[in-house]
Amino acid sequence: MRMFNEKLFDEIIYVGIGTYYTDPKWNALLGSPEKLVLHAIGDNAAATPSVTISTEHSNDNKNWDALTASVIAALAPTTTALAQDTGADTASCGAFRRLKIVITGASSSCHLVILGCGRGEQGGG
Repeated sequence: MRMFNEKLFDEIIYVGIGTYYTDPKWNALLGSPEKLVLHAIGDNAAATPSVTISTEHSNDNKNWDALTASVIAALAPTTTALAQDTGADTASCGAFRRLKIVITGASSSCHLVILGCGRGEQGGG
């Protein structure tokens, strides 16, 4: 059953800035589903970016540990075309979850939108 469907991230990201994370306001909501399905859309790229999205989790919303290494790996928008990909995090999660976003590629940047659909109990007894 779908629990939520939200736009979790909508920013221009740049190489050299460091790691990006989703806004902390989403941490509790992202920690609530059994399955988190992400849809990433990158466009308006400069140079040749490659974007990886992974997840981290926490039980105190302060100390974070890796959860899923690459829910979406190597998203590569270009200067003329958008790129999109989907991936799911089904790992057992603590009370809070956040998305970790890393962009690589010399002098690269892009506009990145991440939509997230949280799913709960899928049925059964």
